[in-house]
Amino acid sequence: MSVENDADTEAEATQNWPELVARVYDEIDAGGSQTIRFTDMDVHVPSRTGEDADRAHWTLDGDVELNPRD
Repeated sequence: MSVENDADTEAEATQNWPELVARVYDEIDAGGSQTIRFTDMDVHVPSRTGEDADRAHWTLDGDVELNPRD
């Protein structure tokens, strides 16, 4: 995610997915747009809660553009 200096410090302080999603939503809700670039990002998505949950393996490689106007 491309963000300016002060926002970079905030992004580094983000500790969980809900905080990150809320921050991105605030950016695009203010009339902007965000492009998020993933490069060979591996995500293991659980099928349910619990340590023994099966996990789907996703690999993300590319851009996602979030623009509420489109």
